[in-house]
Amino acid sequence: MSLRLSILLASCLISLMIAGLLSLQLGEYPVLLAQLLDVAFGNSDRQLHFIIWELRLPRLIVAILAGSALGISGALIQTLTRNPLASPGVMGITSGTALGVVVGIVTFNFSLQGMLLIGMLSGFFCGFILYFLNCHNNLDPLQLTLSGVSISLFCTAAIMVLLVTSSAEANGLYFWLTGSLINRNWLHSQHLLIYIPAAVLLSILLSKPLNLLCLSDEQCLTLGMNLQGWRLLYGSLVVLLVSATVTVTGPVGFIGLVAPHIVRMALGKPFGALDHHLLLPLSALTGASLFCVADVLSIVNQIPVGILVACTGAPIFVYLIHKETRRYVQ
Repeated sequence: MSLRLSILLASCLISLMIAGLLSLQLGEYPVLLAQLLDVAFGNSDRQLHFIIWELRLPRLIVAILAGSALGISGALIQTLTRNPLASPGVMGITSGTALGVVVGIVTFNFSLQGMLLIGMLSGFFCGFILYFLNCHNNLDPLQLTLSGVSISLFCTAAIMVLLVTSSAEANGLYFWLTGSLINRNWLHSQHLLIYIPAAVLLSILLSKPLNLLCLSDEQCLTLGMNLQGWRLLYGSLVVLLVSATVTVTGPVGFIGLVAPHIVRMALGKPFGALDHHLLLPLSALTGASLFCVADVLSIVNQIPVGILVACTGAPIFVYLIHKETRRYVQ
């Protein structure tokens, strides 16, 4: 396993480094590696300095933070729901956060700061509704999933109604709803820096009880575990990670679904068999590298990263469904 782990770590770090360099170099104004070094040492002209430090570096930081948040939240959701096909959007937080942003812009014409704030509040409000609907049954994974899907469908329908009935000025939201990192600046990256590193670190430090949550409720209760308390804590971390990310990047799917599975397959471990002390940080690293690679491809092809991830992630999702179905049939 140590060899597998070393290969996975090396692959993620190398792809992250290459994608990071390319994201700083590619664009309407191509930048050579030598010019990039000049910028790093303060020897470049003012225009090149502005392009790298004010336009491209914040976008790269957002991609790294958002990818790590989606990767680790995907691992948490799959464990909480005991469903290997679950993703951060299954709890309705993604759609709920997006609804808050759309309401803020369409109805109140909020500024960027207001949009980020109302998106976070909307995500936490959906998380509270989810908890209220399931607090009486120890946050049962099946009921949690069904409630989350219902909230997600309602929020998605509400978004469509708002966009159809809104003025022409709100049409730009269609582009944001596809998931995009275009025009992300230091305010966006600072917003993520406030929440994401602390939530990721706390998730990793409190990862030990997650190994028990893979067991049945009866087994957890026999071991004296406070099921509702731990599920509420991890669910709150997921809400924080997802809502903070969605307000900045828009709804970007599949990374939270795929990243934990890449880790498990790379280490040769089936669902529920890998220690979360390894799964969570590796999922965060894998998610960050996936998001950065997808962003580089979106820059080259001029396609929003959310659409690109959905197009490449859909076949992987079909494969995972086929794999799980075959496992249960056997």
